[in-house]
Amino acid sequence: MREMKGQALNVEFRMNRGFSMIEVIVVVVVIGIMLAVALPKYNRVVEKSRQAEAFTNLAAIRGAQARYYAEKGVWAQDDTDSDAFDKLDFEEPVDPEQYFDYFTGDPEYAPVGHDDTIAWAQRKTGLKNCCFGVYMIFISTAGRITKESADGHDSAP
Repeated sequence: MREMKGQALNVEFRMNRGFSMIEVIVVVVVIGIMLAVALPKYNRVVEKSRQAEAFTNLAAIRGAQARYYAEKGVWAQDDTDSDAFDKLDFEEPVDPEQYFDYFTGDPEYAPVGHDDTIAWAQRKTGLKNCCFGVYMIFISTAGRITKESADGHDSAP
């Protein structure tokens, strides 16, 4: 009887000790591996959602430019008196997190190689924007959207 009582105390003592160091290390390593796999995918999904917002803003700018062109016969363009967004009576998209800069104007003055581009957004870089580098999103007068990295290749996410 006394022997059984000693075994019960031994089991009870072992259960109250907690986790061994090896068990804690294994859990930390497993969590680290899961984060290493999940974090890049999460960043890509977040970047895609930012791009979707930029697409929506560019489509709205294109619509305002089309209305201006239909009314005046010319594209709204920056000049010394006002910028194109003022002429369009359109509030420039203000990105609270400042992920993109937006531009619009006459397609004649669009970036090289984008002759029919009516508006474009450039991805900013910085500490919180460092993962994907600088790239641009263009929308043509016909509504076609293209992406291009700063070095001219279509490698944006």
